Amino acid sequence: MIRHPSAADTPIKDIHFALPFLGYLYVVAEFEDGLVRHYWLEKGEEWLPGHVYLPGTLVRPSNGNGLAYRVESDRAGYVPWAPNVARALGDVVVPIVDNGYRYVATEVIGDSPRSGTSEPVWPTNPGEVVIEEVDAQAQYTVPEAGAGSATVPPSVTDRYGHGNAANSTASNTEIR
Repeated sequence: MIRHPSAADTPIKDIHFALPFLGYLYVVAEFEDGLVRHYWLEKGEEWLPGHVYLPGTLVRPSNGNGLAYRVESDRAGYVPWAPNVARALGDVVVPIVDNGYRYVATEVIGDSPRSGTSEPVWPTNPGEVVIEEVDAQAQYTVPEAGAGSATVPPSVTDRYGHGNAANSTASNTEIR
């Protein structure tokens, strides 16, 4: 339904143009008060409770009020994910490509937790967890060959918490 943008009761005086464009009806309407407006009558999907709508989706209310609403992102004020960024408990992270979600750091592990070198796969189901695991250079270095026997301290483990690895420790950031 085509309505005047500020006076819904104002009748249409004339339709100057009406043809399909990119799969939807494009209309140029003139109202009785002389206002001419262009309308692209994209239908959109009907709003459903509990349904997740991604940014850019056109949604129309189930009560049929003749209007449609484009979902906008709520990313304002949040910095998109980037590699090697310090993380702290409570940090809010959004994906580089907007998926309609934002993620909150609920646990950080290590002396200097940071984001990884490549963007994680962001889940879009409520309650799923993102774990960013980052390799950090260990403080321990292996002596050069011939300088004596090297023993690895028992506190040094590989990135999965197993065995003794001389050149890596784990620094994790968990984002929920």
